[in-house]
Amino acid sequence: MSISNKIDADLAAGGPAERNARPFVLFDTAGVAWQPVRHFNGLTGRSAFRIKTPDESSRKRDADALDTPVDVARAMLLERRPVRVRSVNEGGPVRYYAYPAQLVRYELDPRIAAALGVPPRAGG
Repeated sequence: MSISNKIDADLAAGGPAERNARPFVLFDTAGVAWQPVRHFNGLTGRSAFRIKTPDESSRKRDADALDTPVDVARAMLLERRPVRVRSVNEGGPVRYYAYPAQLVRYELDPRIAAALGVPPRAGG
């Protein structure tokens, strides 16, 4: 089992508080919390996080699909790729945002941070 899948399984197997916890939350300059969201693909039956392709296309069909919070955090924090996110408190439209562009701070589950070699909290 990959480290991504192990951490994802550990998060899911935890008690109710851990299952409802947000393993990866980012914040904009106004302090609004955002988190990556899954998008269901009716053709494949797969629900995955969508990451912009290196050519910067915003079309969902062109996006790379990732399955775990570890993979999403790696794409955002290490590869600096924009991810589809939604405001935690306000809901609303889903947008492609990047760190450290539109999103300037993050909080990450310590297990994911350790797996990626990044601090669990960073930014401004």
